[in-house]
Amino acid sequence: MGNYDAAKKALKEVIDSSGKELLPFNEYAKMFNEDQEKFNRESILEINFRNGDTSGYFWYGEGSQYGLIAALCFQTQVLKYKDTEADIQGWSMRKYNPLKSTVNELNLGVGINMYLMRLADVYLMYAEACQATGDEVNARNYMNLVRRRAYNGDSSHDITASGEALRDAIREERFMEFCGEGVQHWQDVCRWKVLDEEISRWYGKTRVGNPHYDAKDLYFPIPKVEMENNPNMTQSIGYENE
Repeated sequence: MGNYDAAKKALKEVIDSSGKELLPFNEYAKMFNEDQEKFNRESILEINFRNGDTSGYFWYGEGSQYGLIAALCFQTQVLKYKDTEADIQGWSMRKYNPLKSTVNELNLGVGINMYLMRLADVYLMYAEACQATGDEVNARNYMNLVRRRAYNGDSSHDITASGEALRDAIREERFMEFCGEGVQHWQDVCRWKVLDEEISRWYGKTRVGNPHYDAKDLYFPIPKVEMENNPNMTQSIGYENE
């Protein structure tokens, strides 16, 4: 799944030299709505929207990629709602969504910036790399820094696990921390090669039948021009004959 030793070193350099910090709980609560502080102390890279660019509608916010968010896995901590169709259940997102207005009141957007990377992501990737290289003390420490913030500083929810249980706890923490923010979870599933487990856990049955995927769905194809420019490259799995 990659060179965790090199990743650990690179991620620690970001932590030590970026000048970034986790926002406290009271500021974190506003990171994803119209009261957010843009380019705040936790943000490493974000997309800047001005008012009118980001739709307030749940399904139609192209700038807020809600169409993509709706297709991802959601955790039970997220507010559950009953869809307008009586036979459909869904999850109402509160990330990148205005809290001071209803969706029906907003024809234009609210200019909520979107985070492509923030320090919590770096902390949890660093925790993952530490666990994979046997540094469980730092793995637990950096995961619990993120987890503690989610509980407003309460350390009673800290993870104390070791081995595979610690690895799985870090993965679950990434899932919960970035739920509804974009494609982080899908990228994690692809690089961990755990799509079978995810389907079994969340999508055992769908409205259109049993889920199906091919091995190549975990990869992107390498563009033809790149293959031609470098004949030493090997095409991604499943795309060899396309």
